[in-house]
Amino acid sequence: MRQLRVFLCCLLCVTGSPLWAQDSTKVGPAQGKQVVITPEDADERQDTASYAAANDQAPVQVRSANADLLDKLRSSRDYQYGDDVPPTASLWDQFWAWFWLKVGELLRTRAYRSVGQYVLMVGIAGLVVWLLYKAQVLNRLFPGRARNLGLDYTTLDEDIHAINFADRIDEAVAGRNYRLAVRLLYLQTLKRLTDTGLIRWQPNKTNRQYAYELTGNPARLGFEQLTTHFEYVWYGDFPVDETRFNSIRQAFTQFNAS
Repeated sequence: MRQLRVFLCCLLCVTGSPLWAQDSTKVGPAQGKQVVITPEDADERQDTASYAAANDQAPVQVRSANADLLDKLRSSRDYQYGDDVPPTASLWDQFWAWFWLKVGELLRTRAYRSVGQYVLMVGIAGLVVWLLYKAQVLNRLFPGRARNLGLDYTTLDEDIHAINFADRIDEAVAGRNYRLAVRLLYLQTLKRLTDTGLIRWQPNKTNRQYAYELTGNPARLGFEQLTTHFEYVWYGDFPVDETRFNSIRQAFTQFNAS
C-alpha cells in the first residue's frame, strides 16, 4: 500500500506541471497581420500577453513646405524669440548717440575732473538764475527792487481814486518813461473795473486776486492778458520802446472801451 501511495504522488507531480504552466494568456496572430510579442524572450516569463498590431503597408507621401511661406515666417519679428532685430536709428538718434558719447569722453578727462566740473556747475547755476529772472521769480522774492528805481508809482497800494491818470500818463509818455506809463494804464484799468463794480479794489491786493474776482465774466481773459503785459514790463523789466508801448496802450484802450 505504501508503494502504491508513492506511485500516485509521483504520477500527480508529473501530470500536474503542465497545468501550472497554462496561466499565460496567448492571442494568436490574425490573418495578414504582423505579431508583436513583448518581452522578446517569452520563454522566461510565462505570464506575458501577446498582442497583434496592424501591418500598415500604405505608401508614404512626402510633402515639402512652401518656400515663400518659410521666408515670410523667418523674417517675421513675431517668431524671433530673444533675437529681435533692433530698429534702424534715424539721423537724429545717431546725432544724440554721438553727442552723449563725446560728453562721456569729456567727463572722463583729467581736465574735467580738475577744473571743468566747477566751470560746468557755475554755468548751470548762472542758467538757473537767468531763468528765474525771466520768469519774474526774483522780482517777487525781492519786491524792493522796483521801489528803488526812483519812480513815482512803485507799489500797487496807491489810492487809484486820487490819481489824475490822463495827465500822469501824458507826462510819462512825454518823458519817454514807457514802463511807468504802462503801470499807470494798468492802475487806470483797475479803477474802471472798480467803478463798474466788477472788482473790489483794496490796497495791497494782488493782480491774481483781481483776476479771480472776474471769474465767470468775459472780461477776465482780456484782463489777464493786460496783467501779463504789465508784469512783463514792470516786474520783468522787459525793454519797451515807443512802438511796443503804442501796441500795449492800444490793448488797454480796447479793453476799457468794451
